[in-house]
Amino acid sequence: MGGNGLQAFPARHPVCGDGKPLEVPMRSSTILLALLLSLPVLAANPEGYPLHLTFDDGPNPATTPQVLAILARHEIKATFFVCGSRLASQAGQRLLEAIVAGGHQVANHTWDHPWLTRLGDAAIRKQIADTRAVIGDRENGFLFLRPPGGFHDTRVDALVAAAGYRLAMWDIDTNDWRFNSWRRKGDPRGAPANFLAYVGRETAAAMKSSRLREGSVVLMHDIHAYTANRLEALVQNWEKQGCRFVDHLGFWPRYRP
Repeated sequence: MGGNGLQAFPARHPVCGDGKPLEVPMRSSTILLALLLSLPVLAANPEGYPLHLTFDDGPNPATTPQVLAILARHEIKATFFVCGSRLASQAGQRLLEAIVAGGHQVANHTWDHPWLTRLGDAAIRKQIADTRAVIGDRENGFLFLRPPGGFHDTRVDALVAAAGYRLAMWDIDTNDWRFNSWRRKGDPRGAPANFLAYVGRETAAAMKSSRLREGSVVLMHDIHAYTANRLEALVQNWEKQGCRFVDHLGFWPRYRP
């Protein structure tokens, strides 16, 4: 439990280093130590720490347009992991076209967001294929899939690969869905200031992690007004932290065909 009353969330996947703030006495050596700690990040990323933003579970006609407008204003390209069931209507197809028109990557997040580890092989194949069918040719030659909840195992991985997809996970989990849930319940932990502070700490930890020194993929959800209403502040905070936004998951070799 931190000093602001927020607990550390258990990660479903290894995400960002030890996540613990450095505590040293406030004297001149502190400044030197801070500079030394920043050297690996600066050396690896002289133009700023690379981030790529990803949005899951959409699109949502009430919130995705707002997200797209903010991204356009800041000239940021993102990846949208879409659910096929949300694309079946004309409204869903219009949102899909808007995502593509904005220069963003479209990726597969299954048809209706089941935990794939709980499904049989045939059901998993159908979740992937039906979503691919409604996405059509808009994946731009890059076939990425993110399993709902991040739940996968060797069996799921093999089925995803057999369908021609590459798993695309995340490094920084904003936990926006959790803060949104708290906010809706009137829980003070859901205060926007707490959310922004949490994401800032997670980003700082990632920037110090030797595993993530080449940059991080950020997980958010474009279906929540809570997230859409905080995205402008998030972008500004990331820029203040010395981050820059890369256009595509292909920035990292592990995501290239």
